[in-house]
Amino acid sequence: MKLALPLEIFSSNHPQTTVAGRVLLAGVSVASGQPCHGFVLPAPADHGLIFEIDGRLIPARHEFLLRDGPSRTTTLQKDGVRVATVEHLLAAFHGLGIDNALITLSPDGIPFKDFSAESFAKALAAVGVVETSVRRRYIKVTHEFRLDDPDGESDRSVLFRPAPEATSVITAVTDFPNLVGRQTASFNPGQDDFTEELAWARSFVPHPLDEGEGRWARVRQRYPMLPPSPDHSPLIVFSGGKFITPLRRPDELARHKLLDFLGDIMLAGLRVNAKIIAEKPGHKLNGHAAGVLARAIADAGF
Repeated sequence: MKLALPLEIFSSNHPQTTVAGRVLLAGVSVASGQPCHGFVLPAPADHGLIFEIDGRLIPARHEFLLRDGPSRTTTLQKDGVRVATVEHLLAAFHGLGIDNALITLSPDGIPFKDFSAESFAKALAAVGVVETSVRRRYIKVTHEFRLDDPDGESDRSVLFRPAPEATSVITAVTDFPNLVGRQTASFNPGQDDFTEELAWARSFVPHPLDEGEGRWARVRQRYPMLPPSPDHSPLIVFSGGKFITPLRRPDELARHKLLDFLGDIMLAGLRVNAKIIAEKPGHKLNGHAAGVLARAIADAGF
């Protein structure tokens, strides 16, 4: 199927998948700071990834992306119901090769243990993945093209290049000159180990120490699950070019940006068969890329 951009939709020899059984997600609500839980349930082929909150469904698709939602995260909304910070769980589905699932949640939202995808990846991997009888479809890049930052920042873009059939290599390039400098992280879904390579990489936030405790108090208002002091935060905190929270690996920031991209690009609706280089990615740029792909798919009548 030909699209307006240099893209095609095709069915591969790889079967679609779902989880092998009910997966418990347990942790703390980012919104309330209180313990909460949810479940990932098996779903049939072509179901996709869909969130269910109080009986109302929100497909993990770009058309439900909350455009003016909270920064530093990805929020979906449909019929007045929202689910926030979906990118880490979606990244786990992407990295583990899961195409179809129903994610049932309480109004407290997605349960977190820290600001990575590690708890999701481990819970999903423990239950396992099963194949369906329907083949997986991809959106295939046939010629190179680039999507520039929607805000006009010339050093931020997503480059798409052709890749061997039904494969992808996704690379994030970051540049934090006062922290870790320029870093590159890559992931090949279907070949690389998501739990080992990316799942553990956490979100990060600046904390100007000269603002005293007031700055951290404002961060905690947004994320009530955070502790009273940034010293033991499950979110990476940095100030004045130094990390208050120790890094798990030297390139954790680049790996987390790649993790976010893997989750956000799932909103396109199909996996992408391409070599993708995301230069200084962020949720707005990621969402823009997913939206362009989603509109191309919709224009083709898919």
